[in-house]
Amino acid sequence: MRKINFFSSNDYLKTINMSSLNKKVASQRDHVYQQVMSNLNMVEKTARKLKMFSNISDIEATMSGITLSEVSIKAYINSIAGFVAIERPLSQIQDNIVYKDVVTKSGTNIAPFLGAWNPRNRADASHTSNITTGETNISIALNKLIAPKSLAIALKLNDNIYALSDDGNGNILAPGGIISAGTIDYATGDVDITLASAAPAKSSITIKYVEDKLSESDAEKASRAKIVTKYMPITANINTYEYEADLIASAIAEKSLGSDVITELKDSVYDEQLLAINNKLVDSIKLGYTGNTLKIDLSTFSISSGKFDSLLKVFNSGLVSINSALATKTYKTVSATAYLVGSGLSDLFGSFSEDQGWVPNYTGFVNGLVGFYKGLAVIRHLSLSSYEGFAIHKTPDAQMAPTALGIFLPATDLPLIGNYGKVNEVAGGIYSVDGAVLLTSDLTQRFTVTMPSDWMTVS
Repeated sequence: MRKINFFSSNDYLKTINMSSLNKKVASQRDHVYQQVMSNLNMVEKTARKLKMFSNISDIEATMSGITLSEVSIKAYINSIAGFVAIERPLSQIQDNIVYKDVVTKSGTNIAPFLGAWNPRNRADASHTSNITTGETNISIALNKLIAPKSLAIALKLNDNIYALSDDGNGNILAPGGIISAGTIDYATGDVDITLASAAPAKSSITIKYVEDKLSESDAEKASRAKIVTKYMPITANINTYEYEADLIASAIAEKSLGSDVITELKDSVYDEQLLAINNKLVDSIKLGYTGNTLKIDLSTFSISSGKFDSLLKVFNSGLVSINSALATKTYKTVSATAYLVGSGLSDLFGSFSEDQGWVPNYTGFVNGLVGFYKGLAVIRHLSLSSYEGFAIHKTPDAQMAPTALGIFLPATDLPLIGNYGKVNEVAGGIYSVDGAVLLTSDLTQRFTVTMPSDWMTVS
């Protein structure tokens, strides 16, 4: 595989670390880019056989000491992929993103790579009923297979509520003097409790339990787990960026202005590639999202009345609620690792001071990273409505994210072609091959913000 000096440069190492959640993610991304370069070697071998170039080095023409493939990798690094997507090298244009699920021997998901966890396919359930005044014997038939040690009983007598539970052996435990006997049949769900004294008026019982949906014959299968490999299909697209140059005009510009027109043309193409990567990832999240939308209403505030700090505090509280919504989707302790927002929300985040956790980013493009709020990337994109946002979670090990970016080839030169109608003109281009796919909406939470009427009023 061709050695790319850029991979060992300080600029590369600094940039990939800054654009990744942590060093582990940066290392994983570096592995992907190294694998992608091996695909470029394969293309070069084919080009040699077809004699497409008089000199094979033309496929990687030098620009100010940086090759096309190196600049292409730099575009991937500087894209938003490090914050919102997992990246994978592709072995062909139509390929599969590989992921893993942990399942029981019977095939039930325990810890899926994508989406909500469902440990052992069990779920909480509850039963509530009133107790007849003067009654001492309580018999309730849940008609369920109950998981041992899962009972949580709230026994209300008068204005007092007593907590009861089971010991895993079929016995119900209670504070002293409340019951004289209590049992649970885990196979049938029959609960029998004898009160120590007759029930007073307005007595009730609530039983919360975990239903074991597996039959007893499946108990052995339920206790075993294994890892299985699964696949998510992805289709990469060939992105072509063409350019033209007039040789006479280029020579005059270089002699009189000291500028390299060809290099400048190519530099602009790399900018296009970076923006194209961002657009693909944002579109996959926005257009593929399924789920509810949380609303943060700040319309009751008035900026002119000096309530600006209060507005920011309420907005921050709304972001906390969004984190809670993400957690309920996955049943794991997750929170946002990045915010994808429209232009208005970008301004709102930028209104926080440095002391409040805002660190601006003054480099890049309008559609890109605008800063960090409490260490979380804030990414602006104009395809979103002004006050529309997505809270996004990407795992610290880069194994789970809402979307994926598959890369087959970095930017590669097309051969220069002369214009026989105008012999002083040449045309060429650059192409790359990559694609994005939405993996799951469970790791994103869409939200909107309603702002005060006098917000950002300019007179």
